[in-house]
This record gives sequence, structure tokens and C-alpha cells, in this order.
Amino acid sequence: MKRVTNKKATKKNTKPKKMDKPQVKQEPKNKVKKKINWKAIIIALVIILIISIFVIRGTTRVRSIDIELNNGKTESKITKERVEELLGLKIGDKLYKNLRSEISEKIEQDPYIEEAKVERNFAGKLKIIVTERKPTYQVNFAGEFIYIDNEGYVLELNNQNNGTPVILGLSTDFSELSIGKTKIRLNDKDLEKLDIVNNIMSSMKSNGIQNKIYSVDVSQENDFVLGLDDDQKTVHIGDGDDLNTRVLYMKKILEVEAGHSGIIYVNGDLNENYVYFKEQ
Repeated sequence: MKRVTNKKATKKNTKPKKMDKPQVKQEPKNKVKKKINWKAIIIALVIILIISIFVIRGTTRVRSIDIELNNGKTESKITKERVEELLGLKIGDKLYKNLRSEISEKIEQDPYIEEAKVERNFAGKLKIIVTERKPTYQVNFAGEFIYIDNEGYVLELNNQNNGTPVILGLSTDFSELSIGKTKIRLNDKDLEKLDIVNNIMSSMKSNGIQNKIYSVDVSQENDFVLGLDDDQKTVHIGDGDDLNTRVLYMKKILEVEAGHSGIIYVNGDLNENYVYFKEQ
């Protein structure tokens, strides 16, 4: 037999070719971009701004003082001179030597001043807007009259009757108070009674008869008594419950009993129509 000789298979070269290393193009050092630290810049600007404000505040002087009383709408008890006295600042003084809250507190020491708003600017302009308390009631005390407002703040002691309703039967000890010198109020018990008096006056106003009240006796908590000087009548109006209905009954009796002095009772059970007039 013919001997067959197998030729060896030629082996392929499977070894990967060696790749040339890519060349990285380097930027010149002087062309490398630097990152800007915006955070540091902003902080620095804020610090500079704050320092500038403090410097301006410390050197700003008062150039003008404008005082507005009660928005210019009503006659004022407080004068501009009195506000300037309480303010304690004059033209040429440092404008920012006090906080606005401190300036307001100084002015509001006067009992008649309810609120003092302060406006100022770096041009040296100072504006004070004053809201004033009004005497709403008065209290007999040692032969004189203590004026109070509808929030129970004691305003002044005066020898003149100002025509407001006289409140009788309060428990506040006025002899211990520095009337007109500091901001003081009625005690808590009297403030609760004053709320009822305010409600009574509101109901009377709604019915157009608020001007008839000369006095309000609050000594009995469950039965306030109104004095109507012009009509020579007194009215027992109760503890402040269901005031509108009671005032309507009162108004009707005043119309029917015009010209007669006596006592009106509208403090009873309204469900039973227990209201009547007792002539005297």
C-alpha cells in the first residue's frame, strides 16, 4: 500500500498584534483653566456689605424728624413736642444709636400713646407715626375723674367731667397707681367687666341710643345697671347675655314711657317676656 503521509496543518499565528500606545496630547501648563471659587467670592461680598452697613449706620445723623399723629384724621391729645421729648433724639444725634423697638418703647411710655411706628433711612430722615388712645369711660376718684380707654388703660386724672359714661363699682385700687406717669391698666376682674360694658355700648350704638348712658354700675356681676340721666331712668340689663334682645326691649320701653322717671327691668327671663317698667 501507498503510504500516505499527513501534512502537518500550518498553525496560524493567533498572537494579537501589539498595538501602538496612543499618544495623549497634553495642554501646555499655562493653558490649564482655573476654577473660580464663587462661594468664597459671595461670602466676601456679604462680609463687605455688612461692614459697610455698620459703618453707614454708625455715622448717620438725624437730619429731620417727622411726627404724624393719628394719621392726621382726628384731634390729638398728644403734641409733637411731647413725642420729641419722649423720643430723646435731636437733629445731629446718631440716628441708629437705638433699635426701632427701643425707640417705640420710649414713646409708648405715655399712657395716651397706643402705638408708635418708627421709620428711618440712611439719609438721616426719621418718621414717627403715633396712634393715640381715646378716653372712652371715666371713674370717680377722690372728687376727680380718672379717664380710661375701652381696653382698660388708665390715661389720666382730671378734675373735669369729659362727658363719657361713668363706670361705678370697679375693684381696682387707684390710690396705689402712678396715674399719668406710667402705662397701667385695670385689674383682671375689672377688665372682664369692661368687656361686658363694651358689648353693652356696642348694642346701644347699633340701636342709636348709646348717648343716653350716663353711668354703668358693675358692682353686681350678674346684673349691670345703666343710668340714663336725661330720662331719669335706670336700666337693669343683666350679665351681658342676649344683649341685643334686651336692648331692643329697653328701647321700646323708653319710647312708651317717655317723660316718666323709673326703673326698667330687662334682666329677667326673656323666654317668659319678663320685662317691665316700674315708675317712680
